[in-house]
Amino acid sequence: MRRSLLAFTLPLLAGTVCAQDVPDDFLIQGDDIPVVLTTTRLKQPRAEVPASVTVIEAEQIRSWGARTIPELLRFVPGMVLGHSQGENSDTVVYHASVQNFMRRMQVQVDGRAVYKAAIAQVGWDDIPIALEDIQRIEITRGPSSATYGANAFMAVINIISKAPEDTLGTRLRYRGGNQSVQDALISHSAMTGSGSYRLTGAYYADDGFDGEFAEDGDDQWNDDNRQQFMSGVYQTSLTDRTHWQLRAALNNSHADIGNKDPGLWQKRDTDSVFVQSNLEFDFSANHRSQLQVYWQREERAQRQYECVSTVLLDPALFDLYRLNPLGTIQLVEGKVTDQDVVEGILTKPEEQALYYQVLTRTNADIGETTCGTVPTNIVDQRVDIEWQDTVIWNDTLRTVSGISYRRDEADSVRLFNGTRSNNLVRLFGNVEWRLQPWLLLNAGAMYEHEDINEEAFSPRLALNWLLSPQQSVRAVFSQAVRSPDMLEQQPAWTLTAYNLRSPSTGLTGAASNYLGLTEGTYFLSHIAADRGLDQERITSIELGYYHLLPQWRAELDIKLYRDELRDLTSGSLNFETPDVTSDDRMDIQGAEMQLKWQPHHSDWLWLTMAYTDVEATRLSETRISPEKTLTASWHHRGEGWNATLSYLWLDSYANGENLYQRSELYVRKDWQVGRYQFWTGVFWQHQFAQEALGHYTQRYSTPNLYYLQAGLEF
Repeated sequence: MRRSLLAFTLPLLAGTVCAQDVPDDFLIQGDDIPVVLTTTRLKQPRAEVPASVTVIEAEQIRSWGARTIPELLRFVPGMVLGHSQGENSDTVVYHASVQNFMRRMQVQVDGRAVYKAAIAQVGWDDIPIALEDIQRIEITRGPSSATYGANAFMAVINIISKAPEDTLGTRLRYRGGNQSVQDALISHSAMTGSGSYRLTGAYYADDGFDGEFAEDGDDQWNDDNRQQFMSGVYQTSLTDRTHWQLRAALNNSHADIGNKDPGLWQKRDTDSVFVQSNLEFDFSANHRSQLQVYWQREERAQRQYECVSTVLLDPALFDLYRLNPLGTIQLVEGKVTDQDVVEGILTKPEEQALYYQVLTRTNADIGETTCGTVPTNIVDQRVDIEWQDTVIWNDTLRTVSGISYRRDEADSVRLFNGTRSNNLVRLFGNVEWRLQPWLLLNAGAMYEHEDINEEAFSPRLALNWLLSPQQSVRAVFSQAVRSPDMLEQQPAWTLTAYNLRSPSTGLTGAASNYLGLTEGTYFLSHIAADRGLDQERITSIELGYYHLLPQWRAELDIKLYRDELRDLTSGSLNFETPDVTSDDRMDIQGAEMQLKWQPHHSDWLWLTMAYTDVEATRLSETRISPEKTLTASWHHRGEGWNATLSYLWLDSYANGENLYQRSELYVRKDWQVGRYQFWTGVFWQHQFAQEALGHYTQRYSTPNLYYLQAGLEF
């Protein structure tokens, strides 16, 4: 009884998996059977996993020649890489979602959730990990809130880095190409008396897209990106049964946003840091626990230059909007001066008095414009503590369970008029029960309690019928939630411009406008309150087939599914939309296939196809979602060289009959000189059409992108 209570009530954070592989003698035997760590937090053969899973290994990462993690995710069936205009970053969507926020997938690196605390989105440019340090990326394609909590709504992306002992020595790499691509890497790993460590420093830079007139060779779009970081990991064994791992990183990034017109610029700078500690306890061959603690902090400073009619900065208009928002907008948009109309809309004397103040001041200066710098600064941080317990009870029963506590804080004058916080407690459990040698049951659930949203319970039930140890049919039923983030649930937006100046006279400060203001607050604002948004909900049914064919060196996975999404928050989240609701819905059904085939020891084929049928109440949910997708890669390894040719095809995206297709070729050559290994590589990408995948400005002036790279390892 004591052991049972331990297994089902001891903590575990619903959102992490240990970065280190579980020893083979702890759970399963053999290296010839592909295994997965993420889906249930148990190390399982692929045929026994209760979900559709894509695993991108270090070999594919090296062979494809990609620069970023989102570019790798294009090779996942049903997953699409788009681009967010407002946030100036990549957006990865599984099946369908709004373009500017990646709110419905959990993304974690070595067990640490990397989506932001205040706004549930992922800044891919701010993740401090080099592709050379990644061992594998496991993508669970389907709701996983039963294992990872509310943000694991449609999929989980789990990035697992290499152990330091797997990267011993020093590595140098430089990459340069068109679109001002300039990347560099230096990394060193070594053994110590009691453990091992790795230190990595990296720099990435590019000039992004050329703009909406790219086909004419113009360069009007300003989306330059710069990222630099330093990361480190140290691991050691404190005793024969106790292991410790420490990770930390510092990251800095810069982005330019918007048109290159000097009067319309935006810039964003981000500084972040994290420290993470993992303790693992091997109590016996059948019982293991782990304690994970991490702290992360991010500070974003975004500045933009804006010009508005001076009247919109009138303090009396700001006060009037707080009293009567709809009436104020109606009068301002209509430029109403007629007394009868004003008094018909503003029925209270104090409201009328404020509006007449505005009319009196602007009488002689209608049409005056004032410009200023508008900052949007936010500091958010997270503390996360988890305890996870895994027990093998006998040959037919395994469990993993745990508890976690997380605290998120966000501080922003513009977005929250101060500080917001949210405390979250999670209880988690998953049972793997072999009912028969050929029938496996996986049952799991997550309970979550937090400050700003309702309690949530997310179950999953799956049966795997094993036709053989390497072939199975699976049936999965799961329900999941996505909890609204702080900005959705509790915003308090204001827009204040500083260093006001007149665009016509060049005067600054009080001399720049008839109001005599050196700084002014835009009349539109969000009153601090709890919107009471419902949690988004999804019910998913999946039927899948997995087959590993050793004699053919092939691995096949097929998925048929239907997802019903309800209570969605699909509307725009910006300053000009104070009313946000959670009453949208979406139905998604389709099929996915992935095949990895190695016909010869020097060749492999990666092939994925997906068909996605989406019915949504808002078109914004399907803006970058294609109906049909295909990706194919052929890799050949020669004597001291290798080459990979890839093809990407998307049909009927952007709510229409649009077609997007491109090809990529990456060739690498290696030389060994004593203990030094030199290598060079060339990457070439050709777009068959210059259509923008996402916002219309996101296109290049050339159909060909390329870069050269060289490296040294010793």
